[in-house]
Amino acid sequence: MEGQGGAWQVPGYTRIREVSGDGRVVLARHDDDGTEVVIGYLDSPPGDEEAVARFRADARLLASVDEPRVVRPREYVEGEEGAAIIREAAEGEPLRRILDRAGPLPPEAALALLKDTLLGLAAAHRAGVAHGDVRPDHVLVTADGTGRLAGFGVAHLVRSSADDAGPYLPPGEERADGPAADLYAAAVTFAEALTGERPGEADRDRHPPPVEHVPEPLRELAGYGTAARAEDRPESAERFLERLAEAAAAGYGADWEERGRVALR
Repeated sequence: MEGQGGAWQVPGYTRIREVSGDGRVVLARHDDDGTEVVIGYLDSPPGDEEAVARFRADARLLASVDEPRVVRPREYVEGEEGAAIIREAAEGEPLRRILDRAGPLPPEAALALLKDTLLGLAAAHRAGVAHGDVRPDHVLVTADGTGRLAGFGVAHLVRSSADDAGPYLPPGEERADGPAADLYAAAVTFAEALTGERPGEADRDRHPPPVEHVPEPLRELAGYGTAARAEDRPESAERFLERLAEAAAAGYGADWEERGRVALR
């Protein structure tokens, strides 16, 4: 594999194209069986053993997560010149692309994707690993209307630009750090799915993101997830799921999820 600037590349794979702008996350094909994978390379100075150790630990924890809504690593590779996570090239269209093409989702569909995202985060958090970069780019919508959460470990690999990551970070934070930040980003993504408005378009420093365009039955739920004070936000993915179930049933009836899945297919 040819790498960016001569950087170390995992042997046995042929690079197809970049997934990230700087070439540290790439789509590749396994030379032996032709399987397409996504390879993420650790973005750290040579010899940074602490960064490699964190990267290795997260990869191993994530591999133990038994949750179909989480795109798990297929292999972890480490050598003298670098480290990388190899994961399946998961099926599904990124939520970002859907919103750019078709605009806001029906409320039931946005609720279904938030539920999938929170189920994925709950499983990962129980295993001891945070996502670190939850946003519409990493929520994949499959043909059967299920959401899958990709991009685990990307926070270790490629530092998102402030323009990309900033609106999804809790107030006062410069980078996502831990489960609480994941839940905040999931709530911002939910509000974006409902309105079609990218957070921070009008005022990138505004926190919490405006929720006045969120449908009224879900405004309180979106505000709960994006509250300015950390103590007013969900303490866990499980608690967020409980509030979601209450708001969805109250606003859209007992069969809200079935209608949401149909809309996503």
